[in-house]
Parts: sequence; C-alpha cells; structure tokens
Amino acid sequence: VTGVQTCALPIFVPEKNITVEHIMPQKGIEKNISVPKLKPDGTVETDASGNEIVESFVWLNYIKQENKITDDRDAKSFHQNYKNRLGNLTLIDRKKNSVLGVYPFKIKCNAGKDRNGVEKGCFKNSQILITNEIPNWSVWNKESIEERQKKLAAIAIEIWKI
Repeated sequence: VTGVQTCALPIFVPEKNITVEHIMPQKGIEKNISVPKLKPDGTVETDASGNEIVESFVWLNYIKQENKITDDRDAKSFHQNYKNRLGNLTLIDRKKNSVLGVYPFKIKCNAGKDRNGVEKGCFKNSQILITNEIPNWSVWNKESIEERQKKLAAIAIEIWKI
C-alpha cells in the first residue's frame, strides 16, 4: 500500500489498482453516445413509468458549448491542447476508468450504476481527495482545467517543497 498525500491528509490506495483518468476524454470526442438524462442533483431522470430518460451526448459539442467555441476545428484544437494537461487528469480505480470512457462530465462525477451494476459515477465517491473534489465544478471547460491545474501545482509544491 502506498500513501498518496493531498492537502496534508494521507490517503492510502493500492498502487496496482490506480490509473490516470482523463476527465475530458483522451479520444472519442466525436462519438455520439446515449446516456441517462440527469437532474440538477445528479440523479437519473425517469418518465412516469419509472424508465430512464435517455439523451444523446457528444463531447465535441460539450467542448464547444462550455468554452463558447463556434466551430469544430477550434474545439478539436482546444481538445488537443487541454486533454493531457495536469488539470484534466486525475487518479481513479482501474476498473472504474474503463467504464467511464466518453461519458459526459456530470455522469463521471455523480454516483450511479450502469445496466450491468458497475458504478459509473466515480468522482463523487472516490476516496482520493483530488478526484473526490472534481464534482465541485459545475462544468468542465478551459477555466476549470486551468484552475484545477493551479491547485494541483500548489499541492505539489507543498508536498515536494519545490
């Protein structure tokens, strides 16, 4: 077991089960996926019969909307420039990472399970503080990534006395 420290609070996680997650996905931003529609509180919206309401989601469109970008080329350039920044990366359980894929930001944040019973909303209930805090952002855009990157850099300086 390895101690991972964030903000002076030690969090112990098994090394082999942790991997790096791209909050805004590394690839697949043009993929159109069907996802459960979420209420503002993060729970799944259902119809009168109790069935999940499903909506279409494409990360490219989300990037354009949340960054006030009007064309696909600029959104793809933004993605290329920000996908591997420290502020867009977090630590997460390896099994959860493979489930998250190109799910929307809000689904990655909020607790919930897919049809196979696998937890898909992994950030909100993570025991890793740098991951657990991600749902504090209402959207995932340039400002969020840059602000988080500054916070992580400050933590690194505190830990390693750079």
